[in-house]
Amino acid sequence: MCGRVGYRVREDPQWVGHCHCSQCRKQSGAPFTTGVLFSQEAFEWTKEQPSYYRSSEKATRAFCEHCGSSLTWETPGAFMVLVGSLDRPEDVQPSSHTYTATKLPWVRLDDNLPHHLQGDTDHWPPEKWDMKTGRYKDAD
Repeated sequence: MCGRVGYRVREDPQWVGHCHCSQCRKQSGAPFTTGVLFSQEAFEWTKEQPSYYRSSEKATRAFCEHCGSSLTWETPGAFMVLVGSLDRPEDVQPSSHTYTATKLPWVRLDDNLPHHLQGDTDHWPPEKWDMKTGRYKDAD
């Protein structure tokens, strides 16, 4: 938000989805977050480095220490950027809702995307995601 921390990604997203877990809600202050999966190798910080905190046994989150903007969720095997931090968030298309078992009861999901009670790990191999159609390649 303040522009002090910046990044560049040199690949198309591998996956885009909405997460309804309680940690994402607390981190963002929103009913759910939308994350964009990239390979860590294609990502680089271009301005000031963010600050990090360990949000769970498996994940680390990056944020701007100046304005508090949430930026990434990182764990071995996954590197997610929060869609709100993208310069052009309209260019990505979410593919599913994850952790819907813990979504807030007043959130209505009527966008016809698949719902996963837990994570969407069945579809995380990037080769299964088609960015042109915004759907899984093996979806009916």
